[in-house]
Amino acid sequence: MQKIYTLSPEDYQRLLPYVRIAEKRDTIYKKTWEPRRGPEAVDVNAADSAAWEQLPGIGPGFARRIVRFRERLGGFYYPEQVKETYGLPDSVFNKIQPFLRMGSISLRKIDLNQTDEKSLAQHPYINTKLAVQIIRYRSVHGPFRALEELKQLPLVDDIIYRKLENYITIN
Repeated sequence: MQKIYTLSPEDYQRLLPYVRIAEKRDTIYKKTWEPRRGPEAVDVNAADSAAWEQLPGIGPGFARRIVRFRERLGGFYYPEQVKETYGLPDSVFNKIQPFLRMGSISLRKIDLNQTDEKSLAQHPYINTKLAVQIIRYRSVHGPFRALEELKQLPLVDDIIYRKLENYITIN
């Protein structure tokens, strides 16, 4: 109390009998050591944004993009498809790849004979030009009878077909 500059020595002597200061205790906080746990494995078809954010290098923006890409795609067939998410750097994908797991695969398939042009064009592997070609092929040749007929379109090469074959069906 003597360090209070506005308190005169007479006031200090007058207040001293009323002041009680507790004895100093030795307080030692002991924290038990816990090993740092790495991120948990993520099921690429079931994980929500919060689960994606637990992975190294994935923030809220990338988590939203991955989930949105998965929804537009209809589900992931391979964990490596996460790499195709717009803007996701290869370095970040390489960090998260060991934590990616495939749970149950339930892909949303597109019926080539029933789906309209706009819905086809919304699929990440089908651009607008390819959607127009599919619709034109159907109008000229009738409904698709086999998935392999898709290879007859000029814009469908073997790479595009391999990507699409898991997401298309013919009923």
